[in-house]
Amino acid sequence: MQPTGNVKRLFDAFSRVAARAFTHPRLVSCHVLSKAPNYDDVLRRFLIGAPIRRVSRSQVVELFLRHYLINGAHLFCLALDKLALCLSKWRMPRELGAPGGKTLVIDTFLVLPKVKENQRYKELYLPGLEDAAEKNGFMPVHLFRLYGSRDPRLLYSVFCTLRDQGVRGVTELHLFTWRDWLSLLKHWLVYPFAHWSLVRELAAAKAPEPEAYIRDALIHCLPQCYMIGEGRRLAAKRLAAKLPEGARIVSWYENQTVNKAFHLGLFEAETLSGRHIPVIGAQLFIWPDNLLNNHADDAEAALHLAPDSVVVPGSYFLPEHSTQHYAVGPALRYKALFESAPSAPDSAKPVLVLLSYHPEETERVLALAKDAASAGLEFVYKFHPATRVSDCAHLLPASPRLAEGSLYTALKEASLVLGAGSGSLAEAVALGVPAIAVGDPSCVPGLGLNYLPPFGKGSLWEEVHSADELPAAVPKLREAATAPGREQQVEAFRELLFAEPTEQRIASAFFS
Repeated sequence: MQPTGNVKRLFDAFSRVAARAFTHPRLVSCHVLSKAPNYDDVLRRFLIGAPIRRVSRSQVVELFLRHYLINGAHLFCLALDKLALCLSKWRMPRELGAPGGKTLVIDTFLVLPKVKENQRYKELYLPGLEDAAEKNGFMPVHLFRLYGSRDPRLLYSVFCTLRDQGVRGVTELHLFTWRDWLSLLKHWLVYPFAHWSLVRELAAAKAPEPEAYIRDALIHCLPQCYMIGEGRRLAAKRLAAKLPEGARIVSWYENQTVNKAFHLGLFEAETLSGRHIPVIGAQLFIWPDNLLNNHADDAEAALHLAPDSVVVPGSYFLPEHSTQHYAVGPALRYKALFESAPSAPDSAKPVLVLLSYHPEETERVLALAKDAASAGLEFVYKFHPATRVSDCAHLLPASPRLAEGSLYTALKEASLVLGAGSGSLAEAVALGVPAIAVGDPSCVPGLGLNYLPPFGKGSLWEEVHSADELPAAVPKLREAATAPGREQQVEAFRELLFAEPTEQRIASAFFS
């Protein structure tokens, strides 16, 4: 899979800018240069041809001041978080640097509200990897990225839970030395000048159209938090110094700022010690082709900002051309997919509306479903766990039916699914449930997040852009659901996107 058309033009422009910018270590913390499109919505602005915005000198001063305010507040919160860690007495695991054994560092997110809610830690991103490590003779230790809150009170509660549960884990707060705190303070002071130097360099070069949109985004995103990436870089250097011979790292890999900075820190530690710690990037999730940060960028790899190898959940996600090592690995998060029987077609069942983590995608789907209410379709709504139903009340019927339980339970009671910006649509199709992807109403190629591959369009899934197109798409898919050869087509779709997480495939991907 690779970007195409104008999306590819923007990707190539990002790659050219990043190849220059990332020679300055500070700029590895820049979120815009990670290519994630949600930073100033640079992809949409470029594709629709939005005007380049002008900024006055007073606005530039304001941007600098907001940078210092936001990043200073984050640095203060980090200090409070360190205090919460000390008070909790959750210690760094002795196994982290124990000689004579093989250590596997599992670099993953710690979703703080989830731990608080469940009163225990459960791995959400790489489930089963800890058990697999022990079976293959490795001692698993988690390297946690704190996610979901910076409230020191919540962190203290979660750290106490992890301590009582006996979780072998470490955070950047464990790893920082007093020198690192000084480095963070320096980063706070000097980062905006490195950032603005890049802005001025692009202006002096009279950059062509795609680069001009990147420069525009860089200007308006100056007041974002750039301490997170720097913290990861520093933590990686300290971690590398503690790990014993034979250690390796499996890192949840979205190729965002935290990933690039982490790999840079490991490389800097390797340069000092001469000892290489192999890193496997686990890109084991479903994503659309216009989510640019997930594509392989060889320019970044040449600057040591990428892992040694990347495993993806299915052959569809392998890059067509790359100098980096990619392979199909186990779809760990989708194990239940292989434990569930395909759904039998039943047009009497309602339409399941699958809603996204991305607010704009959720609003678009709900608006379309609301407009299609007169089409005689019965809708059941399943919200993303991170989305509050109350925020979308204005787009819901008076008494909406909400799906309870797991996704797979809800799919068994659906005739088809409707949604956008969600990998759950791909899971539905892999279980034989037809899907309708709601595209951006503008029909501009590259806009909207469609997680479904071209394979199966017109028979397994269809795309609509307005409520007027829905009455034709629904019977077409329901009829196709009973066509000969349907089961083989569903199986081919599943194999394209999801590799079954067998013990052999897990061992081959991470431990061989």
